[in-house]
Amino acid sequence: MVIRRPHSVVIADDEPVLRVGLKFVLRRSRFLECVGEAPSGAEAVIRCEQFRPDVLLLDSDLPDIASEAVCRRVLERRPETAIIIFTDRDQKPAVRAAMEAGAKGCLARDVSEQDLLAGLMCAARGQAPRSGRRRKVATGSNGSSTDLTLREQDVMVELARGLTNQEIGSSLGLSANTIKSHLRHVFKKMDANNRVQAVAAARERGLVR
Repeated sequence: MVIRRPHSVVIADDEPVLRVGLKFVLRRSRFLECVGEAPSGAEAVIRCEQFRPDVLLLDSDLPDIASEAVCRRVLERRPETAIIIFTDRDQKPAVRAAMEAGAKGCLARDVSEQDLLAGLMCAARGQAPRSGRRRKVATGSNGSSTDLTLREQDVMVELARGLTNQEIGSSLGLSANTIKSHLRHVFKKMDANNRVQAVAAARERGLVR
């Protein structure tokens, strides 16, 4: 059995209490680990040079250097690092500038623990994270909406790839039991009795390929 090392994360935020909370959340994951932290943009650049992380979780409003400048400095030295902007909803210009400078995506500062971990896992795999907000993604044949959460849609995509619950959990940074719970909700919403029927229904509705 191949044992993979956890994805390394550097946390850059000027609020000490928030950094402590984020490190606590990361310790609860088998797939992610905090290897460094920084209270400023300048120190974030240093920590990324020092630890060469897979992911930098970067506050969009650090006191010394704009997040877009941090992105450019980090990515000039280590383009493999995926940068995720940690932001309040009223900081859209800063986020947009950081994205133009190479950030992979953003997460709201009030994101749930589950969606934070999933977002960091997405970034570590080279994908843009998605928020945990619900959205309607399909309409059933009887006119009623099939309202999958974004996390359920992520599970559906992995299911269509033929992955087991354990493999889906590893991919999304969730436990196999959590995946099982998501699948129960997906089956109900897709009016499916098993995995094959759920995938067939999802393909019919254009949710997966």
